[in-house]
Amino acid sequence: MFFLKTASFFGIYILMFIEVISTMVKFLLVAGIFICTFAVVFCILIINQTQYHTFGDSLVKSLTMLTGGIDFDTVFHPMDYLYQPSAAEDFTSVVFYPHTTHVIFIIFLLTMPMVVMNLLTGLAVYDIARIRKKANTIKHTIELALDETMASADSSTPNSINSIPA
Repeated sequence: MFFLKTASFFGIYILMFIEVISTMVKFLLVAGIFICTFAVVFCILIINQTQYHTFGDSLVKSLTMLTGGIDFDTVFHPMDYLYQPSAAEDFTSVVFYPHTTHVIFIIFLLTMPMVVMNLLTGLAVYDIARIRKKANTIKHTIELALDETMASADSSTPNSINSIPA
């Protein structure tokens, strides 16, 4: 990826990509607190369900829900289309605090996927001019450093090698 930075066409886009990833990581460090909080709450409220049984599973499920895989029916409605309890309904499919779990689930639904994705989009759009200017500056700096490296390598090459015809 280092050598692609110096390419005239790809260079600026690779540097912009690195800057956007850097901004996203900084934002996700703050958003990660909220994601972990919801994961802990889901782990406490729905600990008997397989996807929320441990904190790690709950965190992965919360991240999955953050990307759009909400899966409401699996959590709250383990019944078939005729609203008959399924044969497999047991301890692992019961929601012990349905009202509290619904409220937390709706708060998660309204805050995390929509707000986080919109904020990430806004950050990317807002920073694009600054990133492009900075990327151009960094790209020119890398090109100059590469030119200096090539020039110093050329000057340190013995004369017997420089005199070989091409």
